[in-house]
Amino acid sequence: MGEDAVQAGRAKRSGGSRGARSRDGSRGRTSAASGRGGRPWVDYFAWLRAVAAVAIVFMHAVVSTLKDAAPAVDDLVARAVGQAFMIPLTRWAVPVFFMITGALLLDPEKDVGLDRIRRYVWRMVVVLLTFGLAFNVSGLMLQDGAGLPEALGEGLRSLLFGSSWDHMWYVYALIGVYLFVPALRAFVRAASRETYLLTLGAIYVLCFVVPTLNALLGLDLATLHVPEGAYPVGYVLLGYFAHRHLRLDWRIGLSGTACCAAATAIGAWAELAETSADYAFFPQGALVAPFALAVFLAFKRLLGDAPVSEHPVVRGLDHLGFGLYVIHPVFVHAFVALVPTTFAPLWLYVLGCFLSSLALGLAATWLVERVPWLGRFL
Repeated sequence: MGEDAVQAGRAKRSGGSRGARSRDGSRGRTSAASGRGGRPWVDYFAWLRAVAAVAIVFMHAVVSTLKDAAPAVDDLVARAVGQAFMIPLTRWAVPVFFMITGALLLDPEKDVGLDRIRRYVWRMVVVLLTFGLAFNVSGLMLQDGAGLPEALGEGLRSLLFGSSWDHMWYVYALIGVYLFVPALRAFVRAASRETYLLTLGAIYVLCFVVPTLNALLGLDLATLHVPEGAYPVGYVLLGYFAHRHLRLDWRIGLSGTACCAAATAIGAWAELAETSADYAFFPQGALVAPFALAVFLAFKRLLGDAPVSEHPVVRGLDHLGFGLYVIHPVFVHAFVALVPTTFAPLWLYVLGCFLSSLALGLAATWLVERVPWLGRFL
């Protein structure tokens, strides 16, 4: 997105009478529409995915402007302001994508067998072998001057070792999540509420809190050999629990707001101090998880009964969201490479990068969807 995140729906909805396939190929619940086999559609998931997809484009526009544009943005105040806008508006998006994945795929009432899991994994593998490889090869040829055979070989090697453009980490993470879905579904079916909460608490402490404290405060607290990279599983489990059992109340709202404010303040301060504090606002950060949960539940409360069938723009963004996630960095990188930051005031430069990348990313996704065979994987 992060990412998140973010796997897109493939089946279009028409006239609100047919449910679109979600980013995980499953269907949810709402009174607005029903999907195939009588499975209803979760409208607030579509709202979340649509808004989150746009938020991620904005996030990458800001980050690329501050990191990659030329002449470099040396004004520390401007960099701090950029973080202060970007963190609350965007850093919840990838965690929410993982949460929607859990809400849909861990539902014991849904038929999510091994064949479906294999299809999901294969879809992500195809995305890596096409778009991920193309990103690697183009970078090697344009930046390093490598020939095509050498670039292809090195590009495939990089893919095997989990390396492509930065945003493709989410695609790798989805493969890992999908492989764990059968075990997680068994856990959801068997776990009591107390066991579920204890598991969420353990994951939060060991995969979020301890790594965040270690990174920000220079500590060396033990994670008890629980890999911090397992945090997407925590979001997946949290998403199902929040969808089924939680509602936005003053405690969740207050904790989410406080964590958002703290992450924003730390991110802005880090720019002014010319230091790094990424764990304050990255998906695996202890401050981001409560913030993302509050956003998730806010959409559930405010838009749970808002039928997406009446909002074609939102429906279209939801449908194109995963392809937008995969493709839009091409246009972000092109913009910051071709347009100097002196072209316009910085806020207008970021806005231009965001809007052009959003429009071109959506158009490119719409076109790729019409390419035989390849289009159905976006």
